[in-house]
Amino acid sequence: MICQDLGEDKLLQFRRIQKDIPGEMEKHVRMKREQRRQWTELSYIEDSIYIFGAGNYGMNALRLLDSCGVQITGFLDNGADENKQIAGYDVILPTNRIVGENARVIIANKYHADEICKQLVDMGVDEANILEYKN
Repeated sequence: MICQDLGEDKLLQFRRIQKDIPGEMEKHVRMKREQRRQWTELSYIEDSIYIFGAGNYGMNALRLLDSCGVQITGFLDNGADENKQIAGYDVILPTNRIVGENARVIIANKYHADEICKQLVDMGVDEANILEYKN
């Protein structure tokens, strides 16, 4: 019954995992360790770090970065309201100001990451300074 609700790609993934559960678990743990190492490296950066996205993904990204010892400058959001804060951080509209700071921007948005990346690049943010958080 569960298989009927899965799409073809998820069904193939489920069958692959089912064949080698220990191997798949080890691969998953290795991938998560590598991701954590990459995020921890941000704690050594002195430039400003913003999370672009003030929704659930943004909050999850903040939790991950906090656990890795990474301090952020604030949140960016195209729908930011004046004086909005999340966990004590200001939520601001993305402006060219962040370009001058040579800021790092972590995109935390489930559906519009590509559009946000293009927006940032069009504003002059170096693509090398744009990272994507995936939940």
